[in-house]
Amino acid sequence: MAMKYDSSIILVFLATLAPALALFLAITWDRRQRKHTEKPPQSEKLLRPPGYSLSLRLDETFDLAIQRILTASTLSAISSAGVIALAGLLGMRAPASYVALCLLVVAPFISG
Repeated sequence: MAMKYDSSIILVFLATLAPALALFLAITWDRRQRKHTEKPPQSEKLLRPPGYSLSLRLDETFDLAIQRILTASTLSAISSAGVIALAGLLGMRAPASYVALCLLVVAPFISG
């Protein structure tokens, strides 16, 4: 028995990937802008400005937070696709092996 997919599965998957894609594009654009606007340090003065180390730590923290948001939204997309597939399998009374396989994929995301 073949499982039928409707357009809502694709729309849910795209909706969960949209924030991750937007953040990825924003990070890429920001990094390119920083490469073009940052000036090299002067050779006669090698002293760092006040707060330089703190700004580096802040940039690393911001990048780590963005990376975790991207990971969370990607895992959310995988989880929602698995839940939709599981609901479809349960609704059409699929064989128990299909339901068990889908449940094994979805269980870590639900428990997390």
